[in-house]
Amino acid sequence: MILRALPLLLLVWLAGCSSMALDGLQTWEPTDQAVKEMQALPLESGQLLVVGTDSARDLTVNLLSQNSSPYTHAGILVIEDGQPYVYEATATIWPSFGGAPPTRHFKGKIKKEPLGKFINPYVFAEIWDLPQLDKRKIADYAVRQYQQKVAFDPYFDYQDHSALYCSEFVALALEAGGATAFKPTPNRYNPSMAKVLQWMEIAEAMVHVDQLVSGGERLLIMSRAHSLLEIRINNAVRTELRRRHSCDQKVGNLLRWSGSTLKYVPAVKQFVSNSNKLFRRDARAPSQAEVDQAIMQFADKTFGPFDSLSVPENCR
Repeated sequence: MILRALPLLLLVWLAGCSSMALDGLQTWEPTDQAVKEMQALPLESGQLLVVGTDSARDLTVNLLSQNSSPYTHAGILVIEDGQPYVYEATATIWPSFGGAPPTRHFKGKIKKEPLGKFINPYVFAEIWDLPQLDKRKIADYAVRQYQQKVAFDPYFDYQDHSALYCSEFVALALEAGGATAFKPTPNRYNPSMAKVLQWMEIAEAMVHVDQLVSGGERLLIMSRAHSLLEIRINNAVRTELRRRHSCDQKVGNLLRWSGSTLKYVPAVKQFVSNSNKLFRRDARAPSQAEVDQAIMQFADKTFGPFDSLSVPENCR
């Protein structure tokens, strides 16, 4: 059930919880039947938020993970004075000149945003609950890093916690709440991507966002500007681009530098745009599996058939 632009408030269920206005949300899809019927959701300090985007730059996060996942960023929910905020590790790329890697020009730290503002730039956001963990300790850790103005780590070095990247910050918060220690996993290997990461001085292994939700319970998926169908199309497109970016492919077949950021090459940009025109908006929203299949078939028509089983998973 998708509720569009509802003039309602999420009810307050538990002490220390908060309400969230549904006004202006294109998609609000709870996973619990009681939540669907009551149109209410308990928001608690220490819950986890994960998000997905449609940007070419953030596709690199999907390409690096060993598992196919739509998630590119994460944060911790904290209720303050009855209002929900998201604490996150994030950075801005400042203008640079010469041939230095852009990672040397990242400027950022732990910051907090109102939940309603936090979700604005993303295709979707999900709220996850981790009932086995001490959520108060998770929230306390997040607030403490914010108060200490801990810097963002552009090199994704999990061995050094003096600066934190987004999933590192969340992983350590979850560990503070009793989670088993997270271990960085090697990046999905691609020789062309490996050269880019080496130039950017990025670690060869990191804690990826999809590791954070293991053992958790998804409560809600929501979006400010995208329908559930559009979210599924975006996820399917990124899954297909990742599937086709096998270890024998070059990064330049998919992405190009534009100033200090990454953009799709023209053919891929056109594929992404056309993918959004495949489905009728006035019909029943197909399942994620149905959308995945349709996008895969469309990619075969656009780029030619691709059999991932015929390509070695690891080119080392």
